[in-house]
Amino acid sequence: MGHLVLLTGNRRHPVDMLQARFHRTLGDSLLKRIRFFSSMHVQQYYRLMSLATMILDSSVYAGGMTSFDAFAYDIPEVTQSGPLHVQNYATGIYRRMEMPDLPTTNREQYVDLAVKLGTDAEYRHEVSRRINRQKHLIFERDDDLPNWERFFEEAVENEKKNTERQGTMTSAVHFNPKEQSKEIVTINDLEINLVYGCNLKCEYCTHFCKYTQGIESLDNILSWYRTWNKKIMPKKMRLIGGEPFLHPNLKEVILETKRHWPKSKMQMTTNALLIHKVDEAVLGALTETDTHVFVSQHDNNPQFNEVFFRGVDCLTRFGIDYTIYTSYMDWRKTYHLDSQRRLLPYTSNPERAWQNCQTKNMCSTLFDNKIYKCQHITHCLRQRSSGLLGEEWNVVTTYQPLTQDATGQEILLHLNSDVVPACAVCPEYYEYVSLDAKNHGAKSDDRAVLK
Repeated sequence: MGHLVLLTGNRRHPVDMLQARFHRTLGDSLLKRIRFFSSMHVQQYYRLMSLATMILDSSVYAGGMTSFDAFAYDIPEVTQSGPLHVQNYATGIYRRMEMPDLPTTNREQYVDLAVKLGTDAEYRHEVSRRINRQKHLIFERDDDLPNWERFFEEAVENEKKNTERQGTMTSAVHFNPKEQSKEIVTINDLEINLVYGCNLKCEYCTHFCKYTQGIESLDNILSWYRTWNKKIMPKKMRLIGGEPFLHPNLKEVILETKRHWPKSKMQMTTNALLIHKVDEAVLGALTETDTHVFVSQHDNNPQFNEVFFRGVDCLTRFGIDYTIYTSYMDWRKTYHLDSQRRLLPYTSNPERAWQNCQTKNMCSTLFDNKIYKCQHITHCLRQRSSGLLGEEWNVVTTYQPLTQDATGQEILLHLNSDVVPACAVCPEYYEYVSLDAKNHGAKSDDRAVLK
């Protein structure tokens, strides 16, 4: 039996309205054949795309990157052109592939083409073969390359001129007007773990939250902030855990983070299961600081989702921007377990593990008043010193984080460096695990699905 898959985005209220409408117009039997997905990891998205029979454009926004993705897999796309620019992306791509008969111009043609592609396998396969023969016209064209080359050459040259005028090593370094003698280095991201435990106990968590607990005290956090806000300016400042909503001084942490880095974009990552329980002043602080919340959905059963979306609804009620990503669909191993369930590292070629890494230089971490280039290395070092991780993990101790004595140049070089020996503890290829393996040994109270 076929299914209609809808990629809906992350706002729960419009999805609820759409489901209610389908329930009224289609009934329960047909509604069971419609699957709703919000945000997902790009690899999960491509796996889903590769299984599709066809792509249905919405009537308002037609095509774009989805069209290129579909045609890469030889999947037909049903689209309806219109008077708006955004209604003609897929139409333009079809015309570039010399297939002008595929775009439709009205609702009746759209429905007729969708039905034919869905019910006439021979016709659908012929359209797919045509796409396969013609897609080189969009993926292998080189007539626009000179224009792109000229653009990038001019952009690089302009950047060099700007850097020379500023008299700095890179445009990422600038000077604080109040402290002309000290350079303030702009970095892309900085994360800080507020909590080391979690109300969930997921196996293979990169933070080892199934096996650890504790919070970072407000005094420590403020001390670290006072040290580093004189040296760095993160474009994004991310509050993470464990589960941040377990921190007893979360409101103060949020406000103080923004006070120390007022120009940084604030972000937080949470599993959302505790949001409905916290003091509303915490949510008010998130609103006041314009913090964007990344919500990690760790399960998809009704009992879990009842609590999960209660937390999401709290974010909506306070006007807090958020993004949901379905982490339970893309859970990966970050260590091995032996027969005694001891945690063992990968023993990878560091260069290959680095090439496999999807977060290269994107998770600089503030811990123990030092800055680490990699969040996972930070947690491995912490758990090696605590005794949770054995001697098999000693390679991580070769890594030396940045101290408060680091110069601006040293900070930039370190956070933009490539492979280090400690990369060996990460995999050369990701191993995905089932939801059961992810939740192995987790008790119902630990998973916080109870009201």
